[in-house]
Formats: sequence, structure tokens, C-alpha cells
Amino acid sequence: MATGSGGITDSAYYEAIAEQHKADVMVIHTVLLNSRAELPHLSVADAERIIREAKPASRSSPLRDDCVASQSPGDRPDMTQRLGTEVQAAHDGMSIDL
Repeated sequence: MATGSGGITDSAYYEAIAEQHKADVMVIHTVLLNSRAELPHLSVADAERIIREAKPASRSSPLRDDCVASQSPGDRPDMTQRLGTEVQAAHDGMSIDL
């Protein structure tokens, strides 16, 4: 059972990551738009998979995507619709009401 909030910082995707970091509100730091085998960092697709597997109870699962910010809208309506939970691109100074 997930409770509270949790975050995944700089990591490559691995099978147990969603279960180990499951929380009501998840903050996932993504570095890549698309996965690259030579770079051990999470991509936007990895974050979507984590959110799908972890099923956060909250309405908000912000993504922190520094390197893809110029290609990422502030809100992710497509991902929100697919996953059934609100997904936002996080930004410096962002706060979330819990």
C-alpha cells in the first residue's frame, strides 16, 4: 500500500523500480525524452511505465524533465488520459497540495 509522497531521482529503469518507489504522489526525474542504452537515465517513456505499474493514488504525478523541457508541455494531457492520473511536467519552485 502506497502512502505519502516519493521520488525517483537519477536512475536507469529496472524491473522493481515502480514497486520500490510506490507512493500516493510520485515525483520522477527524467533526463531523456527517449531511452538510450548507453545512458543510464530515465526517459519519459520509462516514467510512464513506472506510473502505470505503481498506480499512484493521488491525482498528481509530476515529471521532472530538465533536458526535454523544450519539447515537453507543462501538462501532459496525453499521458494523463492514458494513465488515468494527472501527470504534470514539474518546474523549479513548483509545489503540490497534498
